[in-house]
Amino acid sequence: MQHYPMSAVGFAIDEEVAKQLGLSHEYEVWDSEWDYDSFCMEFDYLYGVYPDKIQRFEYSRGGEVQGLSGFEYDCTYVIFDESRVGTEEWLSMLHKLEEHQVFIEEGSWSELG
Repeated sequence: MQHYPMSAVGFAIDEEVAKQLGLSHEYEVWDSEWDYDSFCMEFDYLYGVYPDKIQRFEYSRGGEVQGLSGFEYDCTYVIFDESRVGTEEWLSMLHKLEEHQVFIEEGSWSELG
């Protein structure tokens, strides 16, 4: 297997951030069942952009994710399709997130595939 270059935009999320964003229940479902559909649907309803996924970047030597830059290991991120950046919906979402002191970051890594 080979590592492939990846990049994305997103924001770090934990229980506290989910609570600020009004997504506590949906985050708990993801955290316990690893099912992010209800989180993504509710996020889209509240903020106008459907996330691509929720991803946790865990470090392990020789693991699936290598060379993480911009994002942090052992953190969970709400990840978005980069093609949405700059759209009217995206800019509206950024404004709403900034009201909660939540900011979008860019990240890159190599992923085993």
